[in-house]
Amino acid sequence: MIKAAHHLFRHLAPMKCGGCDSAFMPKSDRRDAGAAFCPACAPLLDKLPFSSSCFAYGGPLAEAIQSLKYRNRPELGHRLGCLMIETALSRFAGQIDAVAPIPLSQRRQRKRGYNQASLLAEPIAAAIAVPLLTGVLLRHSQGRSQARRNRRERRLLGRATFEVRGSPPGRVLLIDDVRTTGTTLKMATAALVRQEVSSVRTLSLAGPTEEPSRV
Repeated sequence: MIKAAHHLFRHLAPMKCGGCDSAFMPKSDRRDAGAAFCPACAPLLDKLPFSSSCFAYGGPLAEAIQSLKYRNRPELGHRLGCLMIETALSRFAGQIDAVAPIPLSQRRQRKRGYNQASLLAEPIAAAIAVPLLTGVLLRHSQGRSQARRNRRERRLLGRATFEVRGSPPGRVLLIDDVRTTGTTLKMATAALVRQEVSSVRTLSLAGPTEEPSRV
């Protein structure tokens, strides 16, 4: 009874838009921009159908990601993850055995209180009906954020950044919030491949309009 009441309240109570913070009435579970954005912000998202990212980084989506990561809005994680489900299903259903979020270092996760990539990955794993791996891929502290490093610094970090524990399944889908140069996902992919994972696919919520060149 309590669970049912909570479910009803979640769909009838106003939510805050991820882009402009205005209150709007949610609709039933959706996988389009109406799950996270008000009617004014939702049409401003720019889908990238032929990219390794679901949407172009900018506008309301950039604001939502900043709120998720730096303004203590973890509730946006699930809602933004739902926006990735359509792309994930069309590209990876039946082709992966598990979903793994890009991890934060222990220091950064303690400071933030949650890993935004894990929150994004949860609804994706549930939709594809595969396990969510949260303790297999580990990230070592790097001091400065990857977003503040140049391309050469990211490349030189190399093998020391990620560690794989246990035996992940053969085909893994890596999830991240923002793809910039793609270096973080490449280093995580390399760590999994060294552990004999047969196939690693990647998907980020947001990224550049054009795919970055290979490094």
